Amino acid sequence: MKNMIMKSVIVAAVTVFAVCGPLKQAFAASGDPLPIFVVTDKGDGTGTPLNALEPIGAEVAVFEKSIVFGTGGRDSLEDQDTRNYHIFGLRIDGSKVEPLWKDESGGAKVISLEKGEKVWGAPSIDTDEYQMHNVYVGTSVGYISAASPDEMRKADVTGRIHVLKLLSGADVVKPLVVEGGIVGGIDFDSQHAYTVTLDGKVIQLGGDDFSSTEQERNPIRILWWKKL
Repeated sequence: MKNMIMKSVIVAAVTVFAVCGPLKQAFAASGDPLPIFVVTDKGDGTGTPLNALEPIGAEVAVFEKSIVFGTGGRDSLEDQDTRNYHIFGLRIDGSKVEPLWKDESGGAKVISLEKGEKVWGAPSIDTDEYQMHNVYVGTSVGYISAASPDEMRKADVTGRIHVLKLLSGADVVKPLVVEGGIVGGIDFDSQHAYTVTLDGKVIQLGGDDFSSTEQERNPIRILWWKKL
């Protein structure tokens, strides 16, 4: 239990390192890297750190100066189905880090998930034909990574696919409920999004247009859900 708690504390902060050029990450006196953002009870990086109560158990999605990530991706200590986890967006401009999304009052906006709903996989970011970037996030409720296959077959695992506007965090469409839940990522091809569920299904999202694109990032425009 101690090891699991410590791991959750370590991953409960986002630390960004330079991919190219000199490494400019700040370090504490202990030699540990200092995070640029910590999940707190206020959602904007200020306030009381939540540490193991709201861990980041999956990778982040990065697009230009924006990063998006979700919380909750670890086996529960005691709050499996009683805590609301979240999706966060940050904007990083040099040494300046601020919330990407704002609420009506101008404060930090985070996307609150349903109780027990967790993000286990990295979000995916893509563009539609109007160059408006969207974020796709898969979630799971009831999934326990340490459970045996027999235990998971008996479990009632569900999840959702969220599609958000990158610049505002607003829903592009109503979240799609998926039986079996999602712990992996979402990928794109020919104007459609694809993912898989824990109970062995492949999910395809999109309309009737399967044309390709010349852009490196394949745009996808969601007008409605079509679940196969």
